[in-house]
Amino acid sequence: MMLATRTTVLLLALGVGAAPAHPSESGSQPQVGAATAKDPSAMALLKRMCDRLQAARTFTVRGQVSLELPVTGGTLATFFNDYEVAVRRPDGLSAHRSGDLPDFRFAYDGKSMTCSCRARGNGAP
Repeated sequence: MMLATRTTVLLLALGVGAAPAHPSESGSQPQVGAATAKDPSAMALLKRMCDRLQAARTFTVRGQVSLELPVTGGTLATFFNDYEVAVRRPDGLSAHRSGDLPDFRFAYDGKSMTCSCRARGNGAP
């Protein structure tokens, strides 16, 4: 449970899974408990993927993210970054973000956490 919480915090720090700043165009929220049609082949594929991920002792996620952040003068600038998150069960986690924003590294070995953030000197916040 603690590793899942740390993973969530880390992914948010990396800018992964950021929610849109504005509500959806329709402004409506899906109703809780609303009936939805489930495609059996899609559900089977999803279950197969979940079973494989659950059985994996290690896995790595790589991606790219763009963030709009305010800069001097209040204008927004878009920053592009690559990230990599590696998990080793039950107690290993590492992450690395590189790109326009300062490089960020995180490591957890089940006993201690290490974070580092190196400024690039390119004017990024």
